[in-house]
Amino acid sequence: MGVFMIDTTKVKKMTKVAMYENGIGREDIRIYQKKESTYIAFRLIESWICITIAYALAVCLYCLRYVNDFAVEGLHSFKTPLLVVTVIYLILVAIGLIITWFIARKRYHAAHRRILRYDRNLEYLDKYNKE
Repeated sequence: MGVFMIDTTKVKKMTKVAMYENGIGREDIRIYQKKESTYIAFRLIESWICITIAYALAVCLYCLRYVNDFAVEGLHSFKTPLLVVTVIYLILVAIGLIITWFIARKRYHAAHRRILRYDRNLEYLDKYNKE
């Protein structure tokens, strides 16, 4: 019977790797499978769609207040408010997309750093197992 020693460093690294793989690592791998530009583009499209839907719902709810006015006077009397609504929409979309770009870029780079750390831990364990 031989005596086996447990290396605490190896156990800690294995625990970190397992926790990462079962936790945030799944999301990081999903993010990092795409190129940065592709990931950011998908987030921008998703954001634009959400902003557009939310704004359209808000405008519809606002317009419900004036249903009788629309029916009586028609849309031609509301050209100025329609222009204002369009300008506000464009401003909100621009601001929303800029914020989304910064957040998506930050998330992508954070995932990249965590994956690099994960790879270093795997390399350490691989070297340790070869010894």
